[in-house]
Amino acid sequence: MNRETAPLRTLSLFGICRSSLTRSDREWFFGVMSSAAKDFAVLDLEDRGILVAFRRGKAVPGDPETSPAPATPRRVIIAGRMEAAGVSLATLAQRLDSDRQGTLNSLAGPVILFSSTPGAEGAILYRPLSGQRAISYATLPDGVIFASDVATLTAHPEVDTGVDWSSVAEQFALGQVLGDKCLVRAVRRLEAGCLLKIPREGRPSLESLLVLPTEGGQDSNALERVDEALHEAVAHAWSPSVPTALCLSAGLDSRTLLAVAHNMDIPLRCVTNGIEGSVELKLTRRMCQSVGAEHIPCLIDSGVVDDILDGVSDVVAYTDGEGTIQSANMLHITRKYRRELGLERVIRGIGGELMKLSLAYGYALPPELIQQGSDDAVLSCLLRQLIYPIQPDEQMMFKGELRELLPGHPVASFTREWNALEQLGSSIGARAGILFLRSYVARATVHSMSVLRQSVDLAQPFLNERFLQTLFSAPIETRLDRSLQIQLIRRNAPALLKIPDSDIRSPLDASPLRRWTATQAERVARRLGRRKLDVPESWLVERLDDFFREVLSDERALSRPHVDADGIRRLLGASPGESAQRRLLLGRAAAFEIYLRTIEP
Repeated sequence: MNRETAPLRTLSLFGICRSSLTRSDREWFFGVMSSAAKDFAVLDLEDRGILVAFRRGKAVPGDPETSPAPATPRRVIIAGRMEAAGVSLATLAQRLDSDRQGTLNSLAGPVILFSSTPGAEGAILYRPLSGQRAISYATLPDGVIFASDVATLTAHPEVDTGVDWSSVAEQFALGQVLGDKCLVRAVRRLEAGCLLKIPREGRPSLESLLVLPTEGGQDSNALERVDEALHEAVAHAWSPSVPTALCLSAGLDSRTLLAVAHNMDIPLRCVTNGIEGSVELKLTRRMCQSVGAEHIPCLIDSGVVDDILDGVSDVVAYTDGEGTIQSANMLHITRKYRRELGLERVIRGIGGELMKLSLAYGYALPPELIQQGSDDAVLSCLLRQLIYPIQPDEQMMFKGELRELLPGHPVASFTREWNALEQLGSSIGARAGILFLRSYVARATVHSMSVLRQSVDLAQPFLNERFLQTLFSAPIETRLDRSLQIQLIRRNAPALLKIPDSDIRSPLDASPLRRWTATQAERVARRLGRRKLDVPESWLVERLDDFFREVLSDERALSRPHVDADGIRRLLGASPGESAQRRLLLGRAAAFEIYLRTIEP
């Protein structure tokens, strides 16, 4: 089977812990692995009611049954890649016995930890604060079943596959499901920084290990500490033994990583996705020339549209129904990285927005708003960015519980998420950063990044646990705008400041007046349509209407209990201008329909 048609692999860890394993448990477990059994290592502890599998090559080296030290009967599995040199499973087992919370908080990298003991504690499942890998679970009458994708859970005969309509309403109105919910009612997503405790007897319980460090006041050493932590994170991200490249854009995040790598004399190659002749490719090429790095263009042409649309169904299925068109685009990109460019690992700047909250996608907060300290004002600002204002005629596309939930539930649910962060006792800015980290980075972004991992390994230095702790301890004033990243670039590779970014095409160290002038010129150019060359999505947008219409007008879609067939026909028959305005909602509805087809019998 070639790489273009190989099925996506999101399953890296799954298992079941209960008082007594049943025959159907084992049939489910080994049926999930099926012909791929050779790719998995199995931990089978019948006496403890534990059956766990993880994909080989995705864990710290060592057999899970023999690697723990003889002094402890604890078993430890790490699914993913731990960014800590020389830490064995045996060492982890001993540390978990002596200082569980400290050990878990020190984990770094895209990992999920599973551990079990023969005592009353039973087992634990932990997802680090950075949330770079997802893990979901469902409770059973006498235990827990868990997996790195929801489809594996719904294949178990005791897991209800009924839809959670409140989650669907959030997905349609906000573009994401909030908190620990999933589109399947019986399944929960373990949130970033949370520990699931599965005792031998009794009900499982959740514990948040999220403890934000105290923010410094006027900390003169904050920049130096952040710079040091970022150097360490970049060192862990880069691998001299495998072909590695930095995904470089003309923005600030990847430019900051390039500056640090240059200062460390890391011989990075840089890859940029773009259209031949685009400003993005020209600017990133100049950036690489200024620091002597190799620049690799990953060229995209109109043929990408067919690849993306062909991959939408797979991507929706393998992102638990929460994937987007961007996730499908990532599938096309990751295959090009491996097949055409020979890359095995890439470094991305995901999470860099935590250093400039005023520019966080969908969660941007003006510095003055954070400094005012008004929870209500911050909440209103976030909702204005996130909520899709569903109109009455659009609401008529649906019926039943979904129609009832759409008007008010998403706003109420998001408000609860924001208010729940008050218990952290931190500043509004710190809470906004945690909300962005949990709701966007560890929820929405993790899906597209899991697709990227289909062909290449992925490192994200801004999500290194030590770096996050260091960043959150810096004064909030340093994390509100672009100034922190600009200072980091100036410390490590000042030549990169002379090259404009793709949003405001003036040097990053230009005077305020020059930047304002460049901003106004850019706005005029975009209104005149002179920036189309930089937007490959325009090829895709032209085809989306036909794609949504094909999915939503299918008889299977029209016969769904949550769909009003006449209402959806009216919207699909609207004029092109009206359809363009509703493309976002239609896209979310089409993705949900595709997902339903993957989980129904």
